Amino acid sequence: MAKIEKFSENPEYTKKDYIKWIALILFIGLIVFTFVSERVLFSDVPQYLAVGKEFSDISHAKVRNTPGWLYGWLIGKVLDIYPSLMLVKTLNLIWYLLTLLVLYLIVRRVEVLFLYIISPLVWYLAPWINPLPLVSLLFLIVYYLFLKDNIISYLIGGLILGLATSIWWPAFYFSVFFFLSFLYDKKFLNVILVLISFLISFSIRIIFDWYYFSMPFFSTLRGFGSNLSFLVGDAPGGLPEHNILKYLLVLIIMSPLLYRLVFVNWIKERKTGIFLILCLILFLFNFQLRFFLTITPIIVLLIGLKINRKELIGGLVVSIIIVSFLTSGYFSSRDKLIKKDLELLEKDLPDERFIVGYEGGSEEEAAYLDTIYWGDKIKEFIRYSEYKLWLKKDNLFREYKFESKSRINDLRKLELNLKYLVNGDNNFKDVRYWILIKDGSVDKDFEFFKEYKILKVFKKKV
Repeated sequence: MAKIEKFSENPEYTKKDYIKWIALILFIGLIVFTFVSERVLFSDVPQYLAVGKEFSDISHAKVRNTPGWLYGWLIGKVLDIYPSLMLVKTLNLIWYLLTLLVLYLIVRRVEVLFLYIISPLVWYLAPWINPLPLVSLLFLIVYYLFLKDNIISYLIGGLILGLATSIWWPAFYFSVFFFLSFLYDKKFLNVILVLISFLISFSIRIIFDWYYFSMPFFSTLRGFGSNLSFLVGDAPGGLPEHNILKYLLVLIIMSPLLYRLVFVNWIKERKTGIFLILCLILFLFNFQLRFFLTITPIIVLLIGLKINRKELIGGLVVSIIIVSFLTSGYFSSRDKLIKKDLELLEKDLPDERFIVGYEGGSEEEAAYLDTIYWGDKIKEFIRYSEYKLWLKKDNLFREYKFESKSRINDLRKLELNLKYLVNGDNNFKDVRYWILIKDGSVDKDFEFFKEYKILKVFKKKV
């Protein structure tokens, strides 16, 4: 099995001390960039930040079930220290810093750190509040342990993969890829032992669900069910449309020097190659740029073994251009304006509950406002979907049905149903106000009341 090299002193590199200083300056710049970024409402951020606020008892909206509650719980513990968005943002920086440390401990070479810190994907995701930087760090550690090729390392790697899957459900698929790629030639007993180690730490998710929801596989069923419905095209959005330009874009967003993969000895690194191919196949079914962060540190290790000064500096220049393009909207004042609107709203209408959203709009607009709002004067943001069901005296949000379809004269068929129901008895009789984040329609019982910079407020007619 291929081993990761450690590099001896080489005069060609010892003269390049300035590389480590540039890398340090870039990391300081990343810290500043993360904190000054004004954008908050990235994809899935409400799933984690809103859940964190719920666990910290500062939420103003019901949280929607998510395929992974554990990271939100961790955010909640951070918010217990001090309820601040800036404090939560430090989590990503901590995971990035630990990734740099692990990379250095593996190869003892600052050029590899430089490659990681200039990755446009790292900058692109730095302000996003989600578990991917942590999962990426855990995958890097597992990769290194599996390359050591001994049973102890495999057992520890299995434990870490189980932990990663407890934190982020899609890590389950990556865990399968790790096992298929690195354990296919191992003794059956050893494979079973590694699977047991995986299940030991994966049980954290099961215990967590059991404690908080009285259903051991609550989030696991949610994650698997969501993925299955997405795969069969029964979920909103369905399978992604494929475009060659998107794949070319990824080639430079992960690293402008990704072309160096062609110089990797793939016969020697065949197990790594199998793993990466399986990951890319998965990305074909759910193509989202942020998912590529999970394998970026591994890619950096592969392409950073032998690299020259001109390539490093050229990569830095290209990265600056790409990052400027990718993050140009991070300093848009829209999220900041919504925050200011909410500050005015709590002064104008304190201690009120607000319906948020409209027919055909996102179900998560109430969570969006709760994600941005850090005050304590607003009672609750209510999803329009909840209000609509209350009006109809219904409690079914969504139902997925899977059934067998026999081509022969069979006596029975199998039908599986997954239902999302209203939790608890909602009563919205006392709700007098309705918020729209953008243009939309409200019920005829409400009339226009006041318009802020972004938000429009409607009041129930007397």
